[in-house]
Amino acid sequence: MFGPMACTSLRRVVARAATAGGKAATLHSGRCRLVHSASFNADLGSFELRLHQEAKPLQAPALVLRDLCQCETCWDPHSHQRKSARVPTEESPRVNTISTSPVGMQVLWADGHASRYETSFLQRFLQQESNLPRPRLWNRTSLPQPPQVPYAELVEASGVQSLAHQLHVHGICVLRDAPTTADTAETVGDLLGAKRATSMFGTVWDLRVGELDNDSAYSLEEIEHHTDGCYLPQRPPLQLFHCIQPGAEGTGVSSLIDGFAVAQELRRRDKTAYEALTKHLISYQFRDERHDISAEHPVLQLNLRGELVAVHWNNYDRATLPSDPSLLKAMQLWDSLLQDESWHLDVPLQRGDMLIIDNLRLLHARKGRLRPGTPRHFYGFYLDAPLRTPRALPRVDEGSVGDRADLRSDTKTKPDGPMYSAMVSATLGDDVAGECETTRELESYVATLLGKEAALLVCSGTQGNLLAAAAQCPRGTEMLLGNDSHIHLWEAGGPSVLFGVAQRTVAVDAFGQMPISAVEASLALSDPEDDHCCRTRLVAAENPHGARGGAVLSPAYMKELVNLCRARGIRLHVDGARIFNAAAAVAQAAGDEDGRKVAGFGGPLGEAARQLLDGVDTVSVCLSKGLGCPGGAVIAGDAATVAECRRLRKLVGGSMRQATGMLAAAGLHALRERDLFADLKRDHELMRRLVEGAKNLQGVSVDLYGGTNMAVLSLSPDRAAHAADLAKASGLRVESYLGQGGWRFVTHRGVREEDVDALLDAFGRVTV
Repeated sequence: MFGPMACTSLRRVVARAATAGGKAATLHSGRCRLVHSASFNADLGSFELRLHQEAKPLQAPALVLRDLCQCETCWDPHSHQRKSARVPTEESPRVNTISTSPVGMQVLWADGHASRYETSFLQRFLQQESNLPRPRLWNRTSLPQPPQVPYAELVEASGVQSLAHQLHVHGICVLRDAPTTADTAETVGDLLGAKRATSMFGTVWDLRVGELDNDSAYSLEEIEHHTDGCYLPQRPPLQLFHCIQPGAEGTGVSSLIDGFAVAQELRRRDKTAYEALTKHLISYQFRDERHDISAEHPVLQLNLRGELVAVHWNNYDRATLPSDPSLLKAMQLWDSLLQDESWHLDVPLQRGDMLIIDNLRLLHARKGRLRPGTPRHFYGFYLDAPLRTPRALPRVDEGSVGDRADLRSDTKTKPDGPMYSAMVSATLGDDVAGECETTRELESYVATLLGKEAALLVCSGTQGNLLAAAAQCPRGTEMLLGNDSHIHLWEAGGPSVLFGVAQRTVAVDAFGQMPISAVEASLALSDPEDDHCCRTRLVAAENPHGARGGAVLSPAYMKELVNLCRARGIRLHVDGARIFNAAAAVAQAAGDEDGRKVAGFGGPLGEAARQLLDGVDTVSVCLSKGLGCPGGAVIAGDAATVAECRRLRKLVGGSMRQATGMLAAAGLHALRERDLFADLKRDHELMRRLVEGAKNLQGVSVDLYGGTNMAVLSLSPDRAAHAADLAKASGLRVESYLGQGGWRFVTHRGVREEDVDALLDAFGRVTV
């Protein structure tokens, strides 16, 4: 960053920046202790500033200053981050005026945008820039391997500092184990600087074998050492290459040369040749049917202090061969040094590697002719990098959901914009007094949708199960439920602790069903005429079953269970937290997608839900999870039982007055305004994609999968930890499931196809 000239004693200065001829606009302050002078060079598109008269000037591209604009349009002072992402810039921006005040600096750019920078920010930037590490020259002996930073470490400040340090010192860094997606490269690019667009190639390169044209970078041939963009008046400082598919072994090897080190060797051998390459200009040109672009650069570019700041060398893009004998001799000596392999650092990039190089310092080549038909895929772009240490990647546990997918549970969903709007505009009233129209509307809608007489909005699915059990089981009686059911394992024993309801369990099978014969055997132990027995009043089933990978209890099984309970005079409750997932699976299996026009209330989804709940006395349905609401659940059943649940809700402190209206509005929006059937089918397809992909990976087992939106996958414990790190580095939130190397994954509205692919990529990289 340039221009930190603002201090309380600094007089206001306005200088017109030069727009041609390489002239510089310079600002001076004899009294300011912070900055002695600052100037803008229009030809170089950069600023040069000096802290005091004896200090070395510090340089920064104009694009850097524009990128870090702190005006109200660009900068959020609360989060200390940009309000919008960086935008590609075709060329370095031009400056009209620079002005300072006691509180900061303002730059008026040629396009009319005014940028503001606070004094404290400029002070921090200058202090940071004055402490930048010096470049360390290298050859293949002193640097046999490229500096490396694990991609996962970019969530820590230390990891990003290490990346920036290597780029400053060596001009190269390889990020290892990066997720093989274009989004990953874009994320790292956003850390480092604005992407540089070119009219010839656009902003990004998506290079694949088979998609060839006449440009050598897209061909199968080897490419000699060169620097990119020599035909551009202002060359991009950085390049980023992301290896998504490396191609055949031994082909397409990236080879790097430290141009500054070779220049030093040239100066040692022949000072005259060195000076010739710093003084004479070489013409470069790019020409095709739409472009004719040219520029002139010395091979070795020096700044005003005689320091080497850039290397320009590209035999492919050279317009003409110079006629000056001394320059030709110098170029031949330079070229012979480049052919010496002792300078070559060969880097065979692997899948997931991301190579970042200083394009003004390093020459790069591609060794080993590519093999036709062998898959090879690289993604990359040029960068205009700020001279600073970038901030770390956002942690997956910070901020809003944004682009990060949480696969731990479908309870992690958040309302989208339309749902928020529905909640904010909802008509509210006192639900305890029965005065909330929105809540009554939701309860009526759900009751009809599920084929029940009445419904009640409650805080959560756990509360719904608790109230349903208490309303149907007097104290001292028992309920019969599966041994792995959510009510029994994960709801704090509420029916027993709060209402004295005993729990008897039946082992469920692989499909989440309590076998009818086992239920009959258990009921036989509950003889109402035997004083030794606890009287069974309720059977509770879970559909779909969470501990069986979202397995669906079929309509045929549910009918059998209903008939058994009726024959014994026992009521039946269904924990239907995800009942709409089960209904979507049933409707899709029955081919009901085409029956929308003739289907009853709620379409195929409603028809399937009523089929699954036919004869069931009560059901608890979550509004969160697959529906994407922020909370809430609904109990549905006969009017008398629901009325008792309402009384018990008051007893446990579950009445929420006017707040129920906002949750009800969210539920109505999900059920009526969205195509919920299509949403849930998409969730199921994503999980199927994950499961099928995992089956093709060596060392990964699919432990539980019931055909809906849940699955449990397993790796060995050592591999599972590595896979988790890679997944988290991709911005995915995952966690182990009951230990033992098992991981539960749940798809929902917040998960995309690319998230599933990134997860499979993480698993794949630890199983090969």
